[in-house]
Amino acid sequence: MVEMINFKGDSINPADIEEKLYKNNHILQAAVIGVKDENDEDTIKAYISLKEESRNKITSKDLLKWAKENLLENEYPRQIVILDEVPTGTTGKVLRRQLKEREQ
Repeated sequence: MVEMINFKGDSINPADIEEKLYKNNHILQAAVIGVKDENDEDTIKAYISLKEESRNKITSKDLLKWAKENLLENEYPRQIVILDEVPTGTTGKVLRRQLKEREQ
């Protein structure tokens, strides 16, 4: 079952955003979750791992700028965290639950 993100009145499938993030040539893995912002409103947060050749060259700020320019207003992440590796299960599926637990 997909956990949808409710953002500004829209119901958004995280996988749709992830698919668009993969169009960035620097991204190896992407996982998107919904989190609460400082106003207790739902917002979009992405966890990214970079391809080897992009590590130490690309920052979260670079990725945020790219996302804002290439994704729709209701799709681009407001926060991006770069990880060495996005947590996945034995089948390769992203473990969003682990990412959500990091937020608590």
